[in-house]
Amino acid sequence: MVGGTIYISSCGCPACQALHQQLYQGQANTKTAIGNTEAHQPSHSLGIESIFTIDQPNYVKSLMLGYSWTSTVNQSTVITYSFAGPSYYAATTYGATTMSGSLQALAAQTLSIWSHYANVTFQLDNSNGGANADIHFSQADLPGWAGLTLPFTSGQTYNSADVIIDTGQSGSYLNFTSLHELGHALGLSHPFSGTFTLPTNMDNYNNTIMSYTQGNQANYSHLPVTPMIYDIAAIQHLYGVNTSYHSGSDSYGSEGANLSGGSMTIWDGGGNDTIDSSWYSGNVSIDLREGESNYSTINQFFIWNAFGANIENANTGMGSDTINGNSLNNVVTSGSGDDSIYGYDGNDSLQGNAGNDLLQGGTGNDQLEGGKGNDTLNGNEGADNIFGNNDNDSITGDDGNDIIYGGTGNDTINGNAATDSIYGEDGDDFLRGGKDNDTIIGGTGNDTIYGDAGNDLLTGGTGADRFYFDAQSGADTIADFQSGQDAIYMVASVYSSVNDVLAHTSYSGGNAFVDLGAGNSISLIGISSLLSSDIHII
Repeated sequence: MVGGTIYISSCGCPACQALHQQLYQGQANTKTAIGNTEAHQPSHSLGIESIFTIDQPNYVKSLMLGYSWTSTVNQSTVITYSFAGPSYYAATTYGATTMSGSLQALAAQTLSIWSHYANVTFQLDNSNGGANADIHFSQADLPGWAGLTLPFTSGQTYNSADVIIDTGQSGSYLNFTSLHELGHALGLSHPFSGTFTLPTNMDNYNNTIMSYTQGNQANYSHLPVTPMIYDIAAIQHLYGVNTSYHSGSDSYGSEGANLSGGSMTIWDGGGNDTIDSSWYSGNVSIDLREGESNYSTINQFFIWNAFGANIENANTGMGSDTINGNSLNNVVTSGSGDDSIYGYDGNDSLQGNAGNDLLQGGTGNDQLEGGKGNDTLNGNEGADNIFGNNDNDSITGDDGNDIIYGGTGNDTINGNAATDSIYGEDGDDFLRGGKDNDTIIGGTGNDTIYGDAGNDLLTGGTGADRFYFDAQSGADTIADFQSGQDAIYMVASVYSSVNDVLAHTSYSGGNAFVDLGAGNSISLIGISSLLSSDIHII
């Protein structure tokens, strides 16, 4: 069991005032149990008027005790703490004693972690035996409990609190207990009791350390090492958002090197930031999106991004990785391995490098680079720059005015909608313009070129190239047709014989013009005589 919550509040009467003095500044009793319901778990007080405002999401309201160290929500505060020893009440009721040096170090670390997210400053105050401090840390043998928080309230605000850690705890469970108990001391409740509760499927460690329930990615051996996304949202509601923490260019992901099996949530105050798993040779999944449904997995270590934590970039290593971008302008660089990269919104730069990769740009004006390997690249929406680079790639521009380079290898490129510029470059490429007025240049090799709809400019380049036309090809121009080497392929629905094609061909100024009817045509620059062997009916 972890700990729980029972309250003693001060009404201002002489008896309560005497109790206040007895407890240094007073406290109530907060216990938290894993796997069991607890006796005396209070309902949420509607305390500070705006703690339970209508516009707050349920995951915030479900974690509100209704008390705070401030008079209003979203207000910064300074909270003092002491290691000088427990209050009289904690000592006499629970046998609490002064914390060991190692537990003091853990408590200080826990305070620092919570201060990352909200505008809470913790200051050590051991003066006068700790009597003036807001939070008193101590230890005790707590049979059946891992930790205990005893807050003393006056109205809807905290006056002081004892946090007691069981001496029998160790490892990741001890760290988790310390985080959980201080969450109570700061005003957070369990998410399953009171007026507002989380749905059962959301009430787990993946979302909040204030839960009693394992998530799919968390168990008793591999617990969260930070507060999770709902906890961060709740503490920021109480004390405001800390935008100064990690406000530069920060890197995350190395935690998985030493904490395999754990989980954490990233809070980042700004800057240009990266989740980096390039050090890891196994398969990873990186998700730059925020929220409870999206997480990264590195060496069995799970990472969520808090609401409002903007992480821009991702780097991966040698495995076959999956990377999801977000609405920002992401820079994603994968290593070797067969990777899948999805840019989503924003103007992204996606680099597959070695391996047979899948790159999807999403919305925005993206740059995609396949690197080595037989890659599949799709720009999706936006004006994209796409580079197949090495080997045999499959490239689709989709919507937007795209610029596409096949690179080496026998590539398949489809511009699809909008005005595209397509460069097959080396290899025997299959190139299609799609809708609108496209520019297609085959480059070296024996290329197959479809202008498709729109008035297209087609250049085969070196090699024996094939140009395909139908009844909806538009008014196309072939800039470098080589009679006797290149070939025109015509669907039979336009003209059923080579003679029909030649009969509708005229010459002017050293150029040939083939009228396909209904505004469709082929202009062949520099061709004064089109041979029957140049034309094929299909």
